[in-house]
Amino acid sequence: DLFVLRCGTVPDCSGDDMSGAFTAGATFWPVRWLGFEGSYLKPSKLAGAGTTAPFTFTETVEIHNLVNLVAKVALPLGPVRIYGQGGGNWHESTSTSVQTLGAESTTFSLDTEGWGWTFGGGLEAWVAPRFALYGEANIAQLNGDDRNNSSSGFDNRMRSYLFGARFKIF
Repeated sequence: DLFVLRCGTVPDCSGDDMSGAFTAGATFWPVRWLGFEGSYLKPSKLAGAGTTAPFTFTETVEIHNLVNLVAKVALPLGPVRIYGQGGGNWHESTSTSVQTLGAESTTFSLDTEGWGWTFGGGLEAWVAPRFALYGEANIAQLNGDDRNNSSSGFDNRMRSYLFGARFKIF
């Protein structure tokens, strides 16, 4: 939803709706139905542009770091575990906008960091004693204040759909 607000009523405007991401984390399950997780997510840079003659703009948003700390409540069903999760996140991001009117261009940059909330759920299937496949969906509120102490900030939501493998270490 990043470019819906930025495009406003500009008819010739679009931006990335999806990007790839890298994620890694660890979950501790003291009992089969309760877990605590810390994870790191690094999405790709998002870009968009709009034009309404004689004005044009381009915008990029890069989330440098996104750290999630969540509690998980699960329903273990044999080798399958269905879970819901909720907690907080911390992020750092940079938004850069280049606005051009005629021959003049102006660049605005905003570096932010801050805390937000996150919630979601998923399913993991243990196909071997130490190996599982999983799928997960989350919504995160990314709130951030300008690191340069201006009154600007970053306030957006991010939806993530994750698929991958898990390994049991202990």
